[in-house]
Amino acid sequence: MFCSSATAAGNNGHCHRPDSVRTITRGSAKCGVGVSALPDPWQRLRDTSVLCRERARAPELYDLFRRRIAPIAFFLAIALIARDSCEKERRTHTTVELELGDARPRVREIDVEVVAGTARDASSAPVATSRCIALPDAVIGPCRFPVALSDEDGQLRIDVDLGGEHRHLVRTFHALEGSTLLIPLGNDLAPREAPH
Repeated sequence: MFCSSATAAGNNGHCHRPDSVRTITRGSAKCGVGVSALPDPWQRLRDTSVLCRERARAPELYDLFRRRIAPIAFFLAIALIARDSCEKERRTHTTVELELGDARPRVREIDVEVVAGTARDASSAPVATSRCIALPDAVIGPCRFPVALSDEDGQLRIDVDLGGEHRHLVRTFHALEGSTLLIPLGNDLAPREAPH
């Protein structure tokens, strides 16, 4: 121990043991020793340990990404692809029924073209067609047919053969899944008055 006589006398002849190695090496006022600071052998080890921990943190982040984040991102991507595929393949299923009213006995044939969307262009290609024909000397039966559309809105282009004349009609519609569209045509198929 490096203690002055005054310090030893004040402590009953005993010198206090320093609290740490640094207290002695840097010079303690308690013991009155003026020794220059010696290098701490443990500091280099602590610095190396911190550096190793920082280097080890990079693989930990990679493992976290590989084990946790990457699978979640993969399943999210698969879900988005599946949803887009379902959106493209989604169809609205409905049934179209033409109500002929009092004109039914005069109707010989009906041709219907179904156009998806709200296009009013006559060149739009039909997505479905239907034909109802009356048997000879018989009344035409119910004109009813199912349709699967890529859009909820559409048009019906109807050509009605009334024996001596043809009527061309266009009806727009908004379909709901599983619904039945009733299209009344009776008023448009009524006999036309002869001009005076």
